[in-house]
Order: sequence, then C-alpha cells, then structure tokens
Amino acid sequence: MPSWMEVASKATHWALYALLFAVPATAMVGALFGGHPVTVYGLGAIGPFSGSWGAPLAEIHGTLGDVMMWIAGLHAAAAIFHHFFLRDRVLSQMLPGLPDPSSRRSG
Repeated sequence: MPSWMEVASKATHWALYALLFAVPATAMVGALFGGHPVTVYGLGAIGPFSGSWGAPLAEIHGTLGDVMMWIAGLHAAAAIFHHFFLRDRVLSQMLPGLPDPSSRRSG
C-alpha cells in the first residue's frame, strides 16, 4: 500500500476515535450550559449551569456528528475500493470469514 494511503488510514482512524469522544462530550456540556441537568450513572443529576454556551455547543455537536458520518462513509467506501479494485487484504482483515480477494484468479 502506498505511504499516502497509510497516512490517510491512520488520520481517518484517529479522527473517528476523536469524534467518538467529542460528539457525546459536546452534547453533555451543551445540555449542562443550555439549562438541562445531565444524569451521570452513579453520580445522579449534575447541573444545570448558567451560561449562554448551550446553543453554540449544540450546533458544534450537530456539525461534529455530520463530520463523523461523512468520515465513516468515506472509510467504508475506501475499504470496499480496496477489496474490489485493489484486491488487497484490507477489508478481509477487518471482517472475519471474508475470503482474501488477492487469492482469487480473474478471468
């Protein structure tokens, strides 16, 4: 695999992991500063806090969610591209039981 694909792969994975943390975090903080208490299991209800950050954080939350969906979709498209066009083991390494496309003969 070319080095630019390796870099893109690592950047995509790090972005997805960061977004998996950032999307719920912005929802919880946005709710706290939007005048809504947040219930944390084991601690009970926290907040609400006063402030005008609720609406901007809700907008950031929505935008980050959209970005996460686009990146996940592009990630899936890249895996399918690897499987059917490059015929490498990228997708077969992620999905157990999927045959290795490089072992198939064409024609």
